[in-house]
Amino acid sequence: MGRRDLFSTHRWTAPAVMFLVLAGGGCSTAPDGSSGDSAISAGAGLEMQESELRIAMPYRLPQGCLDGSLPQWSAGDWVCGELPKDTLAGLSCASGQVAKWSGSGWSCADDWDNGPAAGVGISVSGTTVSVSAEFRLPERCDNGSIPRWDGTEWKCAIERDTLASLSCVPGAVPRWDGIGWTCGVDDDTLAFLSCGEGQVPRWVGSRWVCSADSSVSYGAGLSQTGDTVAIAQSYRLPQTCANDQVATWSGTSWECAARGTLTAVNPGPGLVGQASDGTATVGLDLAFTDDRYQARYQRTRVVSPVGADPLANGTALLSVVDAIRNSTSVIEPWLIRVEPGTYDVGTLRVELPPDVVLEGAGPSHTIIRGSGSRVIAALWPGRTEIRSLRVELSSTNSLGEVTAISADEQDLRLVRVDISASGVGQVWGVKSRRIRYRGPAPDLALESCRIEVQGIAHGVSGGVVSIKGSEILVGGVGPSLGVRAFDDLEIEGTKISASAGPNTNAVAMAFEVSEAVARIRSTELIAKGSVDAVGASLRCGRLLLTLSSVTFDGARIESTGAAIESQDCPVRVGASMVQGSVLLESRGSITCAFAYDSSYQPLDAGCL
Repeated sequence: MGRRDLFSTHRWTAPAVMFLVLAGGGCSTAPDGSSGDSAISAGAGLEMQESELRIAMPYRLPQGCLDGSLPQWSAGDWVCGELPKDTLAGLSCASGQVAKWSGSGWSCADDWDNGPAAGVGISVSGTTVSVSAEFRLPERCDNGSIPRWDGTEWKCAIERDTLASLSCVPGAVPRWDGIGWTCGVDDDTLAFLSCGEGQVPRWVGSRWVCSADSSVSYGAGLSQTGDTVAIAQSYRLPQTCANDQVATWSGTSWECAARGTLTAVNPGPGLVGQASDGTATVGLDLAFTDDRYQARYQRTRVVSPVGADPLANGTALLSVVDAIRNSTSVIEPWLIRVEPGTYDVGTLRVELPPDVVLEGAGPSHTIIRGSGSRVIAALWPGRTEIRSLRVELSSTNSLGEVTAISADEQDLRLVRVDISASGVGQVWGVKSRRIRYRGPAPDLALESCRIEVQGIAHGVSGGVVSIKGSEILVGGVGPSLGVRAFDDLEIEGTKISASAGPNTNAVAMAFEVSEAVARIRSTELIAKGSVDAVGASLRCGRLLLTLSSVTFDGARIESTGAAIESQDCPVRVGASMVQGSVLLESRGSITCAFAYDSSYQPLDAGCL
């Protein structure tokens, strides 16, 4: 039987082994345990392959390695590898360094033990590390002593502030007095409190005392009777009310009462509202309170249309005017600016306070209309100016007199105002009831205005009247009057036309003055209708005859009847056209210079 070295390069084969096996009634041999009851098994470090027993690979070293190498484990097998380079033998470190293992080899590193960093409670002096004094307790203390901080370090001291040595009499309790524990009276406990019948313990802020059980404090809205607390009567609402009743204040308590039937609301300045069937609606009048312009203007109010309904717009206008009239500063001047739109006041009227300027956005854009006796009325003494708007009056009243714009005791000035008035009775465009003889300024002034009146038509009437750059057209089925003045009259650059039906014997008078001085320049006076029509009807009072005079310069006077009719008035006509007869009554006189007729034929000194 042969045997090989385990380190040979050839396969090692186990020697043949024969086993004696008891078979049947005798013995037989079985090689290598291939038959029989026993066999060779591979143990640790060995393995069996094809009936060959071998050294297992993890235990099999290389057969030989070169110089400078040795077996190394790699990927499940032993192989020859180089000697490690991280040995301490060849490591050379600088002064103050030490060898340090990095996890895979040795390397040089600083020796941190020569310079440790002191943390909390640690002090370092050179190479000595110690516990800081404030953290260092005494090594030992005598019996009855405890560590105590003296401000710089811990020292042993007698134990004075413990409860262990404190002994108090019955009823006393330990109390801290700021320095140590002492015995004191326990006056804040309930243990020794004895109260009478009906009393209860009550804390008074520092101790317990006995108090009546009914001593309950109650606040607003509550009341107390004996030991009963209830909601006060003035805060108590009825538990139930009949159908359609509400809780109302009777003066002392809340009681059930009928809902009420509100039928009207009287809004104050800056408010609008209405009521019907017990329901009231009140809101801010934006035209009076809108801060978009209130922050900019102090005495200016802007009226804006509230929608497409002219009546609603008219209500907004009346609200603003009424608010100013009812305000405490009504005596101060105000400016009311009316935005473009149509404002219908119905049968009501716009009653302007004194010293108010009513201004629109132009006659084509701002229209104020009505159907009552007046559309705009100035009722109080003062001065009123209306400008840049249109006033429309349409009346069916056949019994009384209707007027588009009237002034009772105010000086009235109209600038760029258009007026359209019509009715079945007497209709006035502008009428001032103020009569001021020989006043320093006109009480009725018109500038760049257009007035058109239909019916028993009257254009303009006032005391001292001034008309410039305007047009006045009146006409209808009855008598018509263009302009009437009761004192001084000045007309310049104006056309005045009055007409009446030809078969009604109506008299159309272009203008009339009474006891006044009239100056008419560059003006057309046209009266058409019946033969009784008069272009200029002049009547001067006898008492003021020496003060009265009428002058026409550069005028055109045309009538189907008399061009000029003078009663007691001295009349002077210069460089004017006169078409129609001249009638002089009483002490009336006329002087014409450079006058001519409609054919431009010269007239004599009597305009004939």
